Amino acid sequence: MSQQVEKKAGYKSTEFWMSLAAVAVGAVASTGMVEDNEFAAKIVGLITATLVALGYTGSRLTLKKHALDAQVQINAGNNNSNTEGDTKAPAE
Repeated sequence: MSQQVEKKAGYKSTEFWMSLAAVAVGAVASTGMVEDNEFAAKIVGLITATLVALGYTGSRLTLKKHALDAQVQINAGNNNSNTEGDTKAPAE
């Protein structure tokens, strides 16, 4: 009997929506849509948006790796439990 690890879609996660909000704010700051915005502030906004997007991608990859590792362990455990009783004595 194989157990499946449930994987939540990325767009349903809190990290996604928080990252999207940060990217949107950073993008607005970097485009100059807000008045009285200096060049340095635009650069900071662009860098912030980039870092948040990279952070989100990294965290999702880490979570998916852990989910895959857990699935492999579950499958390995199921395979071992199915074969433990199948050992036969050597034929004489």
